[in-house]
Amino acid sequence: MTRRRLYNPAHLTPEELKDSFIARHDILERMLEVLNVQERDSPCQHMLLVGPRGMGKTTLGLRFLHAVTESPCLAANWQPVPFHEESYCIGDLADFWLSALSHLAHATADPRWSRRADALLRDERDQRRQAAYARAALSDFQRDSGKRPILFVENLDAVFEQFRDEREIHELRASLIERPDLLLIGSANAFFDGISGHDQPFYEFFRVFVLEGLTMEETRRMVAAFPNGPDDRRECPASLAREHGRLETIRRLSGGNSRLMVLTCQILVEAPLGEAFEVLERLIDEQTPYFKARIEELPAQARRVFYGLAEGWTPMLAREVAGTAKLDSSHASAQLRLLAARGYVRDVRLPRESRIRYEVVDRLCNIYVLLRFSRDGRERLGRLVAFLQDLFGREALRTMYLAAPDSKGASVEEATGWLSVLTRHMASDNDFEQRETWSLGAIDVVNRSEEAVRLDKDDGDNELRTGLIASLISAVVADHGRAAKELMERTGADRTMEPLWHAVRADLGEEPGPLPAEIADVTNGLLEEFARRRGQ
Repeated sequence: MTRRRLYNPAHLTPEELKDSFIARHDILERMLEVLNVQERDSPCQHMLLVGPRGMGKTTLGLRFLHAVTESPCLAANWQPVPFHEESYCIGDLADFWLSALSHLAHATADPRWSRRADALLRDERDQRRQAAYARAALSDFQRDSGKRPILFVENLDAVFEQFRDEREIHELRASLIERPDLLLIGSANAFFDGISGHDQPFYEFFRVFVLEGLTMEETRRMVAAFPNGPDDRRECPASLAREHGRLETIRRLSGGNSRLMVLTCQILVEAPLGEAFEVLERLIDEQTPYFKARIEELPAQARRVFYGLAEGWTPMLAREVAGTAKLDSSHASAQLRLLAARGYVRDVRLPRESRIRYEVVDRLCNIYVLLRFSRDGRERLGRLVAFLQDLFGREALRTMYLAAPDSKGASVEEATGWLSVLTRHMASDNDFEQRETWSLGAIDVVNRSEEAVRLDKDDGDNELRTGLIASLISAVVADHGRAAKELMERTGADRTMEPLWHAVRADLGEEPGPLPAEIADVTNGLLEEFARRRGQ
């Protein structure tokens, strides 16, 4: 059975790491291509992995190092040297090079290099000379072995922040440029000022690889590879495959975060047939210490601005943030710039709007604030989660055409019975006029069954809601959006099916306005679905 290490993949064996590596194959190949074209006597093309916490940077970096050792050609010329994930002891350039020597000794099982580091710490008190001698020792390794070290340094942004003298960061860059005898691969949770600021030493220095969230297909592969137990039975993947609604809901809300999707699978195995909102709350609870630590490390005013922005959920103007944080606009703007520089918030520009808005970068942290501190935000989020679970609960919903019976004179009971089986009726005829007839029938039946599908009731039937979503999508595709919009307004679906509501309005040419990223993403997906189905 393959072990999983959600927080310490370095403890896995190379084979276990390889077995658990289900995504990022394209980035791995590009990194190996960069390595293959490095010229021996020219400065190296150094690399940086950027992605939120839990997105798989450590796993990718370690998998890259193992791929180097697996290739006879690469292994003859390169020596992987992984640092510890948390390099808390590095406070200056001397610490950096001394740590590299210690990790080199561990990677090569050769104590000579750790002894060199220990001797420098014992005998040399001047930090600049310590740094110079430790750097020279790394050059000695390259000369003696014929291999250039690959230093894999995680959380490089935090390492740079720990340097007590900013001039030493410039010296690190100069050393990497002037000497072609080692390669640096770093990781960071976000683009940080040290690499994105025009006046910073590492501006446009790295070849950057951005780790996006898992796709739906990658999630399926993860489910298929999910461990089952000591007998390696296949019951777990089979049961998880039936959880498409909850899995896809969490994938979208977590941004496809690899670690959180593994945790989600574990929760779904433990608690099948539950609600997606319960899974989301468990994930947030598990991540709460991290979210609290991230927010509490901010200065008081910055924290107020961050909370105001997160509680608003929707991208906000600086003056709107100022109002929620009870600050004047200039102070709020200054704090927003600080938060942006530290990777907490980002600029958002809406179509046809020149003003800059702001939103929280870590969307799951934003959800944490909504769940813990905002009653209205929690309720709105709950409605979104329920809608997503209904929308993605049956994969056929995305491609089906719904056949409706003749609905004239249908009673509420008859209409309810028809809605309850909507998702099991698929049409093979792609004739547009036939689809238009079905859509008109769907609207008519839904109109007659409002009291049975009143959407603001907590005890609404999941199958009825799924059927109603399908009928509304079919109606919009057949250009009956205005009827769908009126129906949604009457039944309360403009609140309980908010992404579909905004998609219907946008399809009619109305401007939805600023939307939370999670709602905007689903709204845009529905608009693409409308266009795709009309093109058939």
